Amino acid sequence: MKFRTCNQLILTHRFKRLLLFWLLFSIPIDSLAQHSVGPHARRWAKEAGISNTDLDYQKLQKTLSLITTGFLYKDADQFKNQDKQPPIPEGGSHPYDWDSIRTAEEMLGKCEGGYCGTFALSAAALLRAGGISTENIRVVGAVNAVDYLEICPGKKGQKRKSQTQSSASGHVYVLVKLKDQWHLVNPTHNPLYEPLNPKSSAFQTYQSLLKGCMERYNVKQWPSHESAPSKKFLECLSEAQKEGRRRLELTDFEIVPYLSPEELNKKVENKPVEIPVDQFPSLSTWMRSEDIPAKQIVFGSWSFEEFPKHTFHGRLDLIASGELGKEECRWSSKEVQKIVSLRNDPAPPSSSPGKSKQKSQKAN
Repeated sequence: MKFRTCNQLILTHRFKRLLLFWLLFSIPIDSLAQHSVGPHARRWAKEAGISNTDLDYQKLQKTLSLITTGFLYKDADQFKNQDKQPPIPEGGSHPYDWDSIRTAEEMLGKCEGGYCGTFALSAAALLRAGGISTENIRVVGAVNAVDYLEICPGKKGQKRKSQTQSSASGHVYVLVKLKDQWHLVNPTHNPLYEPLNPKSSAFQTYQSLLKGCMERYNVKQWPSHESAPSKKFLECLSEAQKEGRRRLELTDFEIVPYLSPEELNKKVENKPVEIPVDQFPSLSTWMRSEDIPAKQIVFGSWSFEEFPKHTFHGRLDLIASGELGKEECRWSSKEVQKIVSLRNDPAPPSSSPGKSKQKSQKAN
């Protein structure tokens, strides 16, 4: 056996330390943080019942079951004030800032406020905490096509409008890869309130338990904005939600096959890309009830770690150009008007990622 001298051991140890320092400081901080998952995301992933042994579609099912059924809105005051102007988050200047100036970890830490962006970022963080690779999760921002026309009413390359009458409305989705297919997910659709199938076990169970809670605590209507519900009723409601959530299947959620991030980004560079809103019944029904054409176009996609913090003013930049601080419109109004003018054909039946996979546990 060959023994090394003390000096050789010291030199070897120093070399290892130098190598370690070089590796640490030569890797950009962003890339070190890119795959990090915070304690709040891990806690909520555990609350959702996600296990390392779950298949990816099961992780998605459990994430959506928790995210969409109201865990972000627990306080009685929030139920009471739903019909009033929403509050502005700390450090913000607009209600939209709930979605845009906080990280997913901050959202999951306080569990207060938020719109579709909060749901999407939270869902993406839980999927990542559950073990799905960062490369297989994206957050996709979309704007109502008519609102893009108000922000960019002219030619490609012209400067966007600095003020708009609309709220630059749209939606934020989660794009996730299950096996070999990417799927676009609506993270705000609550199947316990708006079922795709009214005969589903989860919906029927929840409605039965909800009716029992209302009768027991003399609640005439739910949800109601007239008065704050009692603590006992909210506890009963929570148990009803848990039981309904336990019975949810992936087929209960709004999920459609979609483009890969690479395909999506390549297409967006050249022309506006439409979101298949008609395949998301809760969204299309709401938009038509508000007399809004059910047409949305993608303005960006990011990993949840890369999602840019921005103000409402920055949102206008992202919609117009895809970049913060850049105000030039990337598509002409004529290109987007063509999408608005397209007739809405019935959505073709899409194969749900849950149906085939539930038949074969070896699918993923």
